Amino acid sequence: MRYSTREWKVPYRYNAISRNELIRPEIFIELRRAPDFITTDSSFQFLFRAGKGETRINGNIVEPYSNTGIFFKEIALEPYGRRSRVRGSVAYGDLHIFYEDAYFANFPDTSAKHPVILKSVSPRGTVILPPDDFLRITFSSNMVEDIDTILLYANGMPFPLWHNGSRYVGEIPCRLFEDADSAYIQVAARDKNGTDYSYDLPVSLKVRPEHSFPLIENTSDYTPASYSRGIVRLGGPYLNEYMPGVRFATNGKFGDVFRVKLNESEYAYIDEKHVKICSPGTPRPAYNITSISIFPDSNAERVVIPWPEPVPYAVFPEPEFQRIRIRLYGVHSNSTWITHRNALELIDNVSWEQKDAETYDVHVNLKDKNIWGYDLKQSRNFLALDIKYPPKRNDLLIALEAGHGGDWNWGAVGLSGLKEKDIYLDVTEKLRDILKEMGYNVAEIRAGDSSPSLRERWLLTDSLQADVFVSIHANAAGGNYLRVAGTSTYYNNPFWQDFAEIAYEKLLELPLDEFGRVGSFNYMMCRMSQRPSILVEQAFMSHAEDENKLADPEFRYEIAAKIAESINAYIDKKMRLNGHQK
Repeated sequence: MRYSTREWKVPYRYNAISRNELIRPEIFIELRRAPDFITTDSSFQFLFRAGKGETRINGNIVEPYSNTGIFFKEIALEPYGRRSRVRGSVAYGDLHIFYEDAYFANFPDTSAKHPVILKSVSPRGTVILPPDDFLRITFSSNMVEDIDTILLYANGMPFPLWHNGSRYVGEIPCRLFEDADSAYIQVAARDKNGTDYSYDLPVSLKVRPEHSFPLIENTSDYTPASYSRGIVRLGGPYLNEYMPGVRFATNGKFGDVFRVKLNESEYAYIDEKHVKICSPGTPRPAYNITSISIFPDSNAERVVIPWPEPVPYAVFPEPEFQRIRIRLYGVHSNSTWITHRNALELIDNVSWEQKDAETYDVHVNLKDKNIWGYDLKQSRNFLALDIKYPPKRNDLLIALEAGHGGDWNWGAVGLSGLKEKDIYLDVTEKLRDILKEMGYNVAEIRAGDSSPSLRERWLLTDSLQADVFVSIHANAAGGNYLRVAGTSTYYNNPFWQDFAEIAYEKLLELPLDEFGRVGSFNYMMCRMSQRPSILVEQAFMSHAEDENKLADPEFRYEIAAKIAESINAYIDKKMRLNGHQK
């Protein structure tokens, strides 16, 4: 028989229930967190979990959490590398079991320290830039306080470095290396003890005239164009995600990432895996815009913008101005016709503005910012912005997404071993049932213990034409087991801010701390403009008290009930503002 040991914690004492299932005996002890056998730590918060009974750490009674069985204690470790023994135990009736181990602590940190942490160097690879640009180099160091002198070099030419409080920063003028095939980058440093260090950085510079940079065309569905080269864990922030066929003028390349020039002041970054290089001589797309049409359709009001050439574009939600702004790059105004049809209920008017010689803005001014969603669709010769009509309450569809899922995509794992995917699948199913009792139509985007990709979840939600979307998660953080707690809600599109606010206030009616309401959140499932979309982080699985609450099925029902109340309150509000009664 074979079993996965992914969840095993010492001591490895399990009962085999079947060929596929192992469980701990009813009375057990396990060590869940401990330092390395030899450690530089002077103390550690040892975390144990046990079955029912009296629990102790090094002979001191420590009360376990009622629902999770975890208990922990900060233990000071013996100095000078002397042995420290740590024992966790549980006693129930005549049965007494324990786990004990030894640790050697307070050792000096003998890891090599360097003025340059090479894996932190940015950018990396070959950078290609025009002569009037600067190559900005940044890197981290674990010897900032010990450094006497540190300089950046390009082909032996020195440049100063400045420490901004977290990283070293230096700039190299590209014009100095126009005549060189490549410039190779080094750092030389001397510490206060007179020890010298030198490094070849994993980056080189090629300077090429701007006219030599290629035109590129994207070939992938949902090609992301990022505002910067910074790595964001959840993706983005994105200027836009394009369907194939849009062309971009490049004026730089950082390793595998093209820098595209949108106008004189705006840039974006696109990975080369999403594009092809256009044939030499292919002209940069540009055109004069003459007319825009606005008219009611069956399910939405539509704004049609000519797009005879594949220029880049972006959409900006601006509820503070009660409008949606569409920006076209490389378009020039010849605007003489903006045609508005009668019977427009959502759109007040459409206006335009030539921001600069290369940038044309379309302002879709709304009669009310209380909209139910919008979508800009790219066709062969035009762009069409659809603004949804309010749904009928009886037909309204709510999509619920329990995050993560499957055999390996567990999400956060709590202090007791509780899996995030299981917690919020249970909450989502409870929420589904409550909403159905309220009379709503509900769709589950992750039914059961499946693990569709984020794009598959997004496409399913869109194909169902859901009117409201809520993603259910649980949070986690590092540090000690009582450091960060609380509930939070998240949104990306500012049109959905009030939805996140209503949900947040409802969740705070539970005995949960306040973590915050987070805007501009770039998780893909929050980036929907087609429907009000938010994410709920119920509580922190890394916080002992929060996890204990999440482990309680009754408390999970209370969370589901509060989310259901917030969805209902939000829909009520929107229906009233749209002139519909409950």
